[in-house]
Amino acid sequence: MLQHLDTFIAFAVVMVGVSLLITMLTQMVSAFLGLRGTNLRWGIAILLKSIDPDLSKHARTISEGVLHHPLISDSTMSKFEFGLFKRWKLASAIRVDEMKDILRLLARQPADAKAAADYTWEEALGKSLAKTDAAREKAGDIERWFDSIMDRVSQRFAVSMRIVTVVCSILVAFALHLDSIKLLTQLSMDAEMRASLVTNATSLTRQADNILGTTRSPVPVVYAEAMKQLESRNREALGNLPVPPAFESREDGETWLRSQIADTVQAEEWVKKYRDLVQSSLTNSIDQLKDQAASIRSDLNHTKFQLVPDPFPTPWYDFLLHWPQNRGFWGILASAALLSLGAPFWFNTLKTLTSLRPILATKQEQESSQNSS
Repeated sequence: MLQHLDTFIAFAVVMVGVSLLITMLTQMVSAFLGLRGTNLRWGIAILLKSIDPDLSKHARTISEGVLHHPLISDSTMSKFEFGLFKRWKLASAIRVDEMKDILRLLARQPADAKAAADYTWEEALGKSLAKTDAAREKAGDIERWFDSIMDRVSQRFAVSMRIVTVVCSILVAFALHLDSIKLLTQLSMDAEMRASLVTNATSLTRQADNILGTTRSPVPVVYAEAMKQLESRNREALGNLPVPPAFESREDGETWLRSQIADTVQAEEWVKKYRDLVQSSLTNSIDQLKDQAASIRSDLNHTKFQLVPDPFPTPWYDFLLHWPQNRGFWGILASAALLSLGAPFWFNTLKTLTSLRPILATKQEQESSQNSS
């Protein structure tokens, strides 16, 4: 029984390690595609269409204008207006009061000269805000529906991340030729590999706990650290500030900083510096993910298990040519399905299995001593 349990623990260790790599790859893909910003853009566009059908034609353009506005966007890509740069420029969070203020600013800005002959989105927005009681009713509509649409944005982002996780699981499983059927057979027969993976379970569990903890809520940590860096680098000017509270968003940090500095002009200068530090920290977080991925790979390589086959099968696509008869294809497909369950699932599975091991080992020792006597 203990041997069977160790086999499943060793298998779970491999799944946890590879799942964590997929989790970090998913985070990188999300940052590269700007999924948070694009989903927020979708939500604001839906909100604008709901409160005024006349804005349907211009909803996407207005939502981009809101999230690209320098007072909202936390991106350093403001000079670029094409391709992925437009996605990276989108803000990843916004509050309802900020949205209303930016909408009013956008409605007042002059229309593009090239589009002056047309009915521009600025005019459409201005007329929409001017309807019924000088925009108070429209502002009330925004407040009434804002929380609901933000819930839909969160759900949509979660679905997007789920799709990315499944795609990354398939790609990684086939790239590594990770055959779960073959792996289980190998673990059941190779006592040395099984023991090395079981021994490494504790360290990998600890590392998974740290990574998943930061992955569930990576950005608030960045906001707090950026504020600490700003204070430590400017002790003469900011030394009298109180200890900053925990921030749930960059906007919370900026609002807190403005409330602590009486001079409005100076406050905006410090807010800009804080925003630059946040952007730098978010960029560095990608490097942290790369470092964590290298650490996980190193942990797995310290065991007898080889994450990357050596030598790598040649040609790598051979099993695809004969997939109906090739058991390896189905084993890799099974690995992709198991990995798509996600790192939290395998992390919890590994913790459960490792907690059972001491109980089973004690019981087996007792039975052995009774049989020997």
